[in-house]
Amino acid sequence: MNGLILSEITITPIGRGVVLAYAKVCLNSAIMIDDIKLIKADGKTFISMPGKRARAVCRNPGCEMTIECEMPYCPFCGGPAGFEPPETESGKRPRHFDNVHPVSAAAREWLKTAIILEYDKVVNRA
Repeated sequence: MNGLILSEITITPIGRGVVLAYAKVCLNSAIMIDDIKLIKADGKTFISMPGKRARAVCRNPGCEMTIECEMPYCPFCGGPAGFEPPETESGKRPRHFDNVHPVSAAAREWLKTAIILEYDKVVNRA
């Protein structure tokens, strides 16, 4: 894939719920990406890149602490949440952000295929 080499793929089978495994990949023996989930749901297998939950600032007077958007109450001041994650350019308010992600569909497919092939090898070995 355009100069990218998967120098290492480590698979940790999980088999709980929809998560089949976690993958760790090393690109060009230089960049390690950990916590990629291999998921099977609705008959489709796909990868979920490592990310974080959206956070926002508490709107209660005098608090202004940063907390996760899904929390019903602020754990610092105890007031009701009423938070919204920041709006993106498309006008949507995401609840999750990828820390690392492929920038094209082809790159995502390349990575997914490599992870699935390695997963199959690990599972069939056991």
